[in-house]
Amino acid sequence: MRNLLFLHAHPDDEALLTAGTMARAQSLGHRVHLVVATDGSAGLTSSHFSHDLASHRSAELAQSGKILGVTSVTELGYPDSGLLGQYNADDGFAGLDPAVIATRLNELIEDLQIDTLIGYDQAGGYGHPDHLQVHKVAR
Repeated sequence: MRNLLFLHAHPDDEALLTAGTMARAQSLGHRVHLVVATDGSAGLTSSHFSHDLASHRSAELAQSGKILGVTSVTELGYPDSGLLGQYNADDGFAGLDPAVIATRLNELIEDLQIDTLIGYDQAGGYGHPDHLQVHKVAR
């Protein structure tokens, strides 16, 4: 049995990108830990949720973790950098020093005794600035 850590940029990325892998790993007896870097506050939404999007996405993330059977869900809470073409590096996760974030991630890796870290490729999957930052942090 291994301790796996899945590192994602936003709440919902786990559902969109690695839900099947996480559920399968859990079903095989591995301990699956989910870490999400940003609060997801700059995502697309209807006006109904825009005033409190981060809280809504946090609740969805907790529910996703329960459905997938993950061992733990950790939200780092960094500000979402926004969507491609609209992001501001000065205000969001993408503009932070990756070494500072990596130090925080390394503490989690040690505390949870992680064997394997799963993140994004060098293109961040599709080039989103927060996904690119996750790749830098994980390296």
